[in-house]
Amino acid sequence: MLIVLELKLGSATIEKLKNDTVKANEFYERARNVLALPLAEGLYLLGLFHLKTREDAKRADAALNAALAIQHEALDENDLPLAETMLALADARAKQSDLDSAIELANEALTIQLIQYYWEGPGIPQPVADTQARLDELRALARARSADVAVPEDNSAA
Repeated sequence: MLIVLELKLGSATIEKLKNDTVKANEFYERARNVLALPLAEGLYLLGLFHLKTREDAKRADAALNAALAIQHEALDENDLPLAETMLALADARAKQSDLDSAIELANEALTIQLIQYYWEGPGIPQPVADTQARLDELRALARARSADVAVPEDNSAA
């Protein structure tokens, strides 16, 4: 990496970086982010593959969770790729019956979408409408599941 930096920056600048840790750390962070985003995208696609093609929610969860961790470090907190990964991870969690986590992730994704798809005028942007519909489905599933929890009946004779 030092050779590449030297070619790009010149040897005089490299010497300055060696003595300026703040600037060196800044360059390191920028380089790390450049490398991190393709890795996050690859993990996201691997997660989708496991989720949609293999129907393996556990493996999808692992890949998507890793992608999300990288994206949290490399992206702004309201970037759309975060929302897309959160929604895919919410689907993986729902398929594993972790509805509370799925709802939380979908809510976070919806918040990002509402910021990014700010609109004026009639109607709601389609991605926002889709996420809201998915969130409604998840909440309905969670309510149905909690209603299915057997409440012990009082069978004692009076």
